[in-house]
Amino acid sequence: MNLSKQEYLQWAEDRGKVAIVDTESTGLNGDYNSLLVVSIKPFGKEITSFVVTRPGDDRKLTKDAIEFLRQFEVFVAHFGKYHDVPLLVSRNVFHRLPAWQPRYEIDTWLFAKKQLKLSRNSQAHIARWLGTKEQKMDLSPQEWNEVLAHPKKQLPLLVARCESDVKTLEEDYSIMRPYMMDTGRRQLV
Repeated sequence: MNLSKQEYLQWAEDRGKVAIVDTESTGLNGDYNSLLVVSIKPFGKEITSFVVTRPGDDRKLTKDAIEFLRQFEVFVAHFGKYHDVPLLVSRNVFHRLPAWQPRYEIDTWLFAKKQLKLSRNSQAHIARWLGTKEQKMDLSPQEWNEVLAHPKKQLPLLVARCESDVKTLEEDYSIMRPYMMDTGRRQLV
């Protein structure tokens, strides 16, 4: 049976196989940086967040988050093709955990870049433009700097931001999904 992209996404959503994913990390690269928070929101369901107990020691977080992600067929992330998924895979390889690769990825940043004509493609800008109920939480540079200096105090703030991101992203995805055309097998957008 050959399904169109829209039919497949509807099938995956109806069966709880779509996960909205966001990560927060100490930086952009999987070799010099580590994960701090991974928030996963099964489409239409509650968020599950995985948080480090100590920044720099993300083995358990990586293992638990990826184990949870294995149940999903489709991952939705903003800039996920270039950051969230490669970072998760990098940390997984570093910790020598069982091999893992998402089946299908929808990257709302890539969709916006290739299919929309916006002045910016950031998640915050897209959410403002679409007027979604949930808006991306902003953190000041000082708040980011405080995360590593005072993790017990600041990590809950980072969790709140990550969870805000997946809520916003779910709304953005829901609005944009009907406009996403078939673009290939593995990389949906």
